[in-house]
Amino acid sequence: MEKNINIHLYIIWSNAVSQKDKIIKILNSFFDILCVYKMKLNRNKTIDIMKKLYEFTEKESIEKMNICGYGKIYLILVRDSSKEEIEINTKYGYIPVHQLAYKAKQKVRQAIGNNSLFHGTMTDFELAHDYYSCFHKEFAYEDFYSAQL
Repeated sequence: MEKNINIHLYIIWSNAVSQKDKIIKILNSFFDILCVYKMKLNRNKTIDIMKKLYEFTEKESIEKMNICGYGKIYLILVRDSSKEEIEINTKYGYIPVHQLAYKAKQKVRQAIGNNSLFHGTMTDFELAHDYYSCFHKEFAYEDFYSAQL
């Protein structure tokens, strides 16, 4: 992956779809929005994606799906022009993450009042992992960046 371009993937889970416009407005205040995908997932597909995204067991994925819902979701790809990083404690331990991605994720979660209904990447390896988990193909920067120059 090209290191001088920061792209992040955000997911609005089904039970937060009613707040999509508010979420997109917040993301747009931090980033250039490259594209917004709408997907409709049945129960089994939602569980499958959650197992891959969160590296959950079947039982954990069902519990997460019961909170987040299933059906319509939105996947949003954004371009982050900032190169600033901060170190935070994640499930991987303390790692550097893109600062604006972290701030945007926290602001959205605060605005919608539920941490579980909004997912977002903050590092390049999360983008690669999460994009593949959702789209079943590898992320290619040129697909999204070259048209934006």
